[in-house]
Amino acid sequence: MTPQQPVRLRWQLRVWRALVRAWASTADSLYWTWWQARSAGMRAQRKVRGRRAVLLADPSRVDPEKPVVVALSGLMTSWEFLSPLTDGLMARGFQVAVLPQLGLNMSSVEALSAHVHRFLDTHGELQPVVFVTHSKGGLVAKRVLLDDPEGELVVGAVALAAPFAGATAARYVHGLTKFGREIVTLRVGTPAQLQLEQMDAQDHRIASIAPVYDEIVGVRGRVRGGRNRAVSSLGHNRLLSDDRVHSLVVVEINRMWETWQEHLTASPTTPPKPV
Repeated sequence: MTPQQPVRLRWQLRVWRALVRAWASTADSLYWTWWQARSAGMRAQRKVRGRRAVLLADPSRVDPEKPVVVALSGLMTSWEFLSPLTDGLMARGFQVAVLPQLGLNMSSVEALSAHVHRFLDTHGELQPVVFVTHSKGGLVAKRVLLDDPEGELVVGAVALAAPFAGATAARYVHGLTKFGREIVTLRVGTPAQLQLEQMDAQDHRIASIAPVYDEIVGVRGRVRGGRNRAVSSLGHNRLLSDDRVHSLVVVEINRMWETWQEHLTASPTTPPKPV
């Protein structure tokens, strides 16, 4: 091998990576556009019919031994955007609850988590639930978990492509509008981002699932003290339609539910210490 060959191979590898990333970003953008259009149509149809969905699954098809899943979408997306994921969970016997009142999730994490907390307080028959989230929804779920340290309302959260350590793409957005300022708070190293990242007391109740390439979050989807899983999916949004990801989400939900049941059935008293 000549001295020039290693250099050539490195450049070929860089070009190949750049092409893969460009293809993944383009495909993910097209996916986002398609599902945003479908979500808008679904919202318009629901508004015309005067329906406001809360529980999506037919009760006759729900496994009563499984927990209720509360689905939380990301920034600028409604719960309809998660339809591929929620449909996959319902096909596996889960009841899925959604919160249309969150809109497109353009409010602050604190405001959104307050809405979610009120929803859980007024629907005690669903408790305790498991969160399944996408993108910014993972931050909302973490905020609710911090406010529920005993796990009375929520067992845990399975977060897909969540910017727990900030979103690298947020650095391209300027805070000239209210929407822009909300995105700026997701930048890496901002006070709001660092504060939530460092509040890790309930991270052990979070399972983070991240794609190998995420053009929005980057490589910062890991959660401190939590369970971090990587999947061979490309793109921030396309993993929502990946059946392999759905299966992994179910595995994490079942693991959390079994752990919670073991904790629930454990003796609340400890044996006396020998004198």
